[in-house]
Amino acid sequence: MFFEDIERIRSALQRSGRKYLTPRLEAVLGTVYQLKRGEESVYLCVEPSMVVREHAHRPHCTIQLGAPDWDTVLSGERSIMSKVLAGKCGFLKHERRYIMHFSMLLQAVLLEEKQ
Repeated sequence: MFFEDIERIRSALQRSGRKYLTPRLEAVLGTVYQLKRGEESVYLCVEPSMVVREHAHRPHCTIQLGAPDWDTVLSGERSIMSKVLAGKCGFLKHERRYIMHFSMLLQAVLLEEKQ
């Protein structure tokens, strides 16, 4: 189920993500994100577009949230950064920029999809 949810996100990013890629947010291009929900793990890359269960290389960053938190993020109700600021998503210091950029792009695309 989580894989399918992330595949839906990948499709949404392909459809309308480009218009939100300001020079600052272009950092998401080529970045491999490991998204984790419990024991489930999915690797996502915005461009080149990719969603896979396993990846040969180490991801640029890992975003791990519980199922209820992912539900609110993937619905567009909350952003990943709101979960980070609430202390629900730990991260390594070098990952914060990747998480922040992806969170902004994802939130913008999900809000557009809702309309």
